[in-house]
Amino acid sequence: MLKKLQVLTSGLLVALFSLPFGAGITFAANYADVSDAMSTQAKNTPATHVLEWTLVGGDTFATGEDFAINFSDTDFTLNSIGSWQTADFSFNDGTARTVNAVSTSSGVAPSCAAGVNNVCVTINTSTNVFTVVAAGSYTASSANATILFTIHGTTASGTGTMTNANADTDSSIYTITGSNGDVGSGAVVIEDNAVVTVSATVNPTLTFALGSSTVALGTLTAGAPGTGSHSVEIATNSAGGFAITYNGPTLTSGANTIDAYGVTGAVSAPGTEGFGINLRDNATPNVGTDVVTNAGTCSYATNYGTADTFSFQPSTTTAVATSTAAADCEYTASYVANISSTTAAGAYSTALTYVATATF
Repeated sequence: MLKKLQVLTSGLLVALFSLPFGAGITFAANYADVSDAMSTQAKNTPATHVLEWTLVGGDTFATGEDFAINFSDTDFTLNSIGSWQTADFSFNDGTARTVNAVSTSSGVAPSCAAGVNNVCVTINTSTNVFTVVAAGSYTASSANATILFTIHGTTASGTGTMTNANADTDSSIYTITGSNGDVGSGAVVIEDNAVVTVSATVNPTLTFALGSSTVALGTLTAGAPGTGSHSVEIATNSAGGFAITYNGPTLTSGANTIDAYGVTGAVSAPGTEGFGINLRDNATPNVGTDVVTNAGTCSYATNYGTADTFSFQPSTTTAVATSTAAADCEYTASYVANISSTTAAGAYSTALTYVATATF
């Protein structure tokens, strides 16, 4: 008997090795380029999973075929089966397909309507397995198609949630198995410090610079105005903006003064007393420049933003420039003085105090 068994065994081996190579034998292949791009890997946080893999060996995805995606049931938690909707999934195999139905009972395949683009998803909330099946009449994918299967696990689209474990986890393995036996696997992590909070402080700022502490208007005559100017630079990050004000008397020599142009202002008129300021590019007389806006909106205060019109309110705190939001501005303050033929002789001057205020 032993000899007969040996002969039979030898004959079987000869028969097996006599078969054409690979005849009747199917070998599983491994999917290429397997990945899972998670929206977050923070602990105890719902995440969206964008799974991608590529078919190999000329394979397509066609009617009745399926993919089973299996996650570790200790590393992820699915909420109740009644929460999951078709809007919680998307599927693309080179063509954007329609998720027609999902499970209403855990692990039970839904009724899937036939359609050239229809797929359905079976959800097992206990084992964390998602199975995608191509419905009847499905138009097959191209050979070696790249598959994108998205599980929207954050309620951004539907109400299903897939929540990361409340523990730091390295190399959580997931597998993708096709109904033809092909497989793929990958790994994801859950990280204690997945969310890094970066902080910084911006302090309130206000900068202010006057281009000069003196302005010489020269020797005044009734036939022509005296003029002068200096820069006024201001910048602030104040949401409420800024105001630049001045305060001081008109030009004065002892008991004598030169009339101010007043609140509403006036044009320069040689032969008629007047002293005033504006912040514009003037032609008559030719003095000053318009504001240079480096950032934000730079505005003129009322009565100080009209070219060739000058205003001055003696000994009153008066705004010459404003902004209602953060801004960086370069103004030019221009001065004009006129006298009449009877203006008293003397050395006239005034000391004006400029103040910049920001509203934070």
